[in-house]
Amino acid sequence: MGTPLRVVQDGPIRQFAGADDGSTPLQGGSGGGTYGGMPPDLPERVGKVETHIDHINRNIATIQGDVRDIRSAMTTDFRITWGGLIAIAIGLAALMAKGFKWI
Repeated sequence: MGTPLRVVQDGPIRQFAGADDGSTPLQGGSGGGTYGGMPPDLPERVGKVETHIDHINRNIATIQGDVRDIRSAMTTDFRITWGGLIAIAIGLAALMAKGFKWI
């Protein structure tokens, strides 16, 4: 990966310094260009960000579904384990009762 990004305060616009993707940093004010001084490739860059956000949202939805599945599996596993523990305890109690000739 590249260098970590750090936030730089430059007037009213916050921009990230250290980006190594070759893009033009956002400029504020009347620096020329279109979109109020913003770079001309702004719509393309915003589109990329929106696409990345869509992918992130899909990944989060997938993770949420996986967590639900894990929770339901944990509940089922716990019930099976608890039932087995009770069965073993009853079996050992019966074995002890027979060994001590209580039954």
